Amino acid sequence: MPDIGQQIGFRHPVDAATGAFQVINALQDLPPADQVIALTAAFYLVTDALNVDRSQALHTLWRMDCDCAYADEDTFNVVRDYARGEIERKFL
Repeated sequence: MPDIGQQIGFRHPVDAATGAFQVINALQDLPPADQVIALTAAFYLVTDALNVDRSQALHTLWRMDCDCAYADEDTFNVVRDYARGEIERKFL
């Protein structure tokens, strides 16, 4: 199996944001606490199955988000706003 952990660092932020949007969309009808624990479980189980260092994956995403903010790109802000809007519209 290829080294997935190494491949993560070469992904484009748009790929990450698009995938995040799809996951958030799939979970949007769950209560917010259930969304968080389901996402956490999925992250934990998938990284375990693929033998990916979780802290490396999170750091890579954090770096992508910072790079997008520095470049004044809304790549992650669009998804962040969508998630916030769906939670507020349905649960708050």
